[in-house]
Amino acid sequence: MSHEIENNTRFYSHKEPAWHGLGYVSQKAMSIDDALVAADMDFTWDLHPVQTTVMDMDGVSTLDIPEKFAVVRTNKRNNERTAYGPVGKQYKPHSANEIFSFIDTLQGGGAVLETVGSLGRGEREFVVVRLPDTVMVGGNDATNLYLTGTTAFDGTAATRFDLTGIRIVCANTWKWALNQSKGKVSIRHTSNLDVSNVEKAKRVLELSTQMAESMQELGQRLLGVTLRDEDAAQVVSALFPFPELVKPGMDLDMLTGSEKAAVSRQSALRQKVFTLYKKSDVRAADNTAWGLFNAVTEYTDHHTVVRGDNKETARAEKVLLGGFDSLKEQALGLLLPA
Repeated sequence: MSHEIENNTRFYSHKEPAWHGLGYVSQKAMSIDDALVAADMDFTWDLHPVQTTVMDMDGVSTLDIPEKFAVVRTNKRNNERTAYGPVGKQYKPHSANEIFSFIDTLQGGGAVLETVGSLGRGEREFVVVRLPDTVMVGGNDATNLYLTGTTAFDGTAATRFDLTGIRIVCANTWKWALNQSKGKVSIRHTSNLDVSNVEKAKRVLELSTQMAESMQELGQRLLGVTLRDEDAAQVVSALFPFPELVKPGMDLDMLTGSEKAAVSRQSALRQKVFTLYKKSDVRAADNTAWGLFNAVTEYTDHHTVVRGDNKETARAEKVLLGGFDSLKEQALGLLLPA
């Protein structure tokens, strides 16, 4: 994400430098307010009417654009201003210190502020908090729980909160697939974040405990399913199917060039995931559904092809916002059918 961190500086990380060592790294956990100051992200946000300038033979005139506003960010340190938008008159900015204004209460329960960052020109901000609960599968495969908050100031996205698990050994993410709605909340920018800090923190900690229990149960179920290699190959084939017209034993020379390319691409994906299942350095448990599920999460989080000029940015944002979850959920459905 090195080219997307605003000014290559507006980023805070707890203990571990991230994304090519940019920003401020603290050896001790900070409050959200202190972290924002350290990362030069201590801003205020206001709405200002949008105008346009017209030049013609009669001179220069300024026209108002009705009911359109710029979201103006002011840096408290140097009074520097930056504008985003336009947005409508009902828009309410949700700044990083607002979306996680309850972090101090969470920290009292053992949570730790891990990262805060500003992306692009500053039109997006994110916060990641490590929660106190840990999921253990098989007694030695650990997953930490994280709460992420993301917001945008240009009207392109709502403020979003996600509860997610990140497997410690390889940083693969997996969510509470049994009931996704309890692990994700979106708040439109027409609403204020006006729930009391204590109530927000209490609800987050309650959800994290519920999520940890459910994820641990899910992991143990996957660990209890033994797979033969042919079973694993069948699941992987279902995840990356050939075109419908391709039948077992079919002469591939009968296919068109694009059809052959599709078969070749899917075959390569199947082989990649199966190799991760059998030979990855971060394998979970041999010959189990848990092992294959983690091979799928490792592939989606670290090996899938992403589009865009900055591959690291595209992948990090997909992981952060759950852009790879559908394949993981499909794998769960195949490994643990109802």
